[in-house]
Amino acid sequence: YLPVDTEAFRPVEDPSGDYALAVGRRSEEGEALLARLARKVPLVTVGGLKVPGARSLGYVQEEELARIYANAKLLLHTGLGEYFGGSVAESLACGTPVVAYDVGGPSEMIESGRNGWLVTTEEEYEGVVARVFKEGYGPEVRESARASALRFSIDNVTQEFLRILKTNLMLS
Repeated sequence: YLPVDTEAFRPVEDPSGDYALAVGRRSEEGEALLARLARKVPLVTVGGLKVPGARSLGYVQEEELARIYANAKLLLHTGLGEYFGGSVAESLACGTPVVAYDVGGPSEMIESGRNGWLVTTEEEYEGVVARVFKEGYGPEVRESARASALRFSIDNVTQEFLRILKTNLMLS
């Protein structure tokens, strides 16, 4: 896995939790789903992602991005083909749970109901987002999100990389 700067991407005290966040470079994958969700919940987008009905912040600096992640109620990750999912790991590091499809990297990072929610259909996706905005979640979800992301810290990823190198060099 790629490392995440868990010092830069970290929780804030008393997050506002009054919006869902979508991060991306373009609007192709999941655009229709995000547009439907933007009619139901406050949606903020970051990057080149443009969604009708959402508030677009455009490209922001890393420090601002970390603050935006940390204050969101949820990250909405609609990608279907990511091997890792940098935005998923950054959001978790900020203590913000993620709703994502049960595929690729997100399926390895998210424990459904614990640090986010994994779904298999658009209908299920919309239902989870609506339920979370209506009912909320306890502080243990944000705590679990942060704890789960620490395995991607620069120190942990570096140590694992060195362990793999050492193991493979000893086999040569």
